[in-house]
Amino acid sequence: MIMHRIKRLARAMTFSFLFGIPIWLIGTMFGAMFGQNRSVNRKPKIRYVIFDLGDVLLAQDKKLQLKNIGIINILKLGAGNTLKLLLPFAKPFDIKKTMLEIAEKIKHTEDKTLNALTPDGKQPLAQIFRDWLDGTLSGQKCFQLVEIFIEDHPELFANKTEKNIILRAFQIAFCPETLAKMLKPTKDGIKFVQECKDLGLEVLILSNMDSETGVKLQENHPELFGLFEKKNIFISGDMGMIKPDNKIFETVLYERNLDAQACVFFDDQKENILAAQKCGINAIQCPKKKKLFGSKPNIDYLRQQLAILVAQSELEELETIEITST
Repeated sequence: MIMHRIKRLARAMTFSFLFGIPIWLIGTMFGAMFGQNRSVNRKPKIRYVIFDLGDVLLAQDKKLQLKNIGIINILKLGAGNTLKLLLPFAKPFDIKKTMLEIAEKIKHTEDKTLNALTPDGKQPLAQIFRDWLDGTLSGQKCFQLVEIFIEDHPELFANKTEKNIILRAFQIAFCPETLAKMLKPTKDGIKFVQECKDLGLEVLILSNMDSETGVKLQENHPELFGLFEKKNIFISGDMGMIKPDNKIFETVLYERNLDAQACVFFDDQKENILAAQKCGINAIQCPKKKKLFGSKPNIDYLRQQLAILVAQSELEELETIEITST
């Protein structure tokens, strides 16, 4: 009798194992597809906006730039070239081009492989600028290296006036106090940051900038930087790395515990946009509006793109709620 009961129990367990588990698996699959526990692969709602500074929230004051270079020096170039310096469509003695060419010739340290480009996106950023932006060299040390190089190579200039202008331009570029005075927030940029906050979005800054200039700008422009929490301001000179290094984006995401897909990043440099996108961040390049004497960031375009991304993420969230409630 006992042996008979044991055999019946064994058959029941075998039946349960062979047929019960497959039935349970099938039920789970249908439940996942149609039930309340359905798992939905969707993007998270947009919650964070990360801003670059230069040519996004800040614009250069061209009048101050010319004033600091020295009106007397500029006038010495002649009336024709002086006028051309003021007109963006003309090509006179090109201060920026000459500076970049000289900077590229200064080989002070081993070159770092990084896809950082000049502001116009046309050529690699010289090593001396990279070391300045990631905090390896101070602005003062950078200018000393430039000054020594220029004094050793007078043949690079047509005359003494050109040499003095380039020296002064480098001095301005590597001087935190002067540079911070020439970079000013745009009214539209400030307004846009406030609009983001009013939408309930958290705002952050990620900028390639030396630490000293970053501090000076924050002191000079509380109307902009007061909109950001201190913990949300990331300056490359403080971080020891620069965009477009993927590590700088990963560091921001890690330190603030952000979901990359919940972030929108605005930058004027294409290579930075591509690097952010590789990290899973929604990234949009900031175009420029042309003006008679230069250009300014096109904040209207950024505003439109952000509205589209926010609307899409909210629509996906509503669709998910409807699905999971069925």
